[in-house]
Amino acid sequence: MKPGTYVIYTLQFRKTHESPWCKPEEEMVEVKDNQWSGCGGRFEYSMEPWTGIGNDWCPQFAASHNEFKDVENNTGRRGWYTLEFAIKGLYRLREADKNGKFNHRDSYDKLHQTCRHEFKMVRQSIFYDVRTEEVGHADYEKWVLEQSK
Repeated sequence: MKPGTYVIYTLQFRKTHESPWCKPEEEMVEVKDNQWSGCGGRFEYSMEPWTGIGNDWCPQFAASHNEFKDVENNTGRRGWYTLEFAIKGLYRLREADKNGKFNHRDSYDKLHQTCRHEFKMVRQSIFYDVRTEEVGHADYEKWVLEQSK
């Protein structure tokens, strides 16, 4: 993370409906009291998809992807500086969820649970003031003595 002030747009999700576990064909029930979480991991490749095969494997939307990675490198969070890119990422997430991309499957691609999610966009203002100072041997010895008491 780099020191500075950042205003970024991030996406959050929460599960709204799910089927009983290992019964994906049954009707989904509403999930209540589910907290909002940041979109990352399995959601990232729908927000910023890749395309091509072999040596032609590359981000489908290069400018958006570069900004997304820049935000991640500077703040440690996944998002964009530009509202337009965030809106497009939100649209792609909603489409993928509607098509069942975030259902729970095992490593053999067997469907175990169908689920649906709600997504929202949030604007975050982040201020980092990173300072580094050297810790000497005397500081270490003082800490060891305090721990041994």
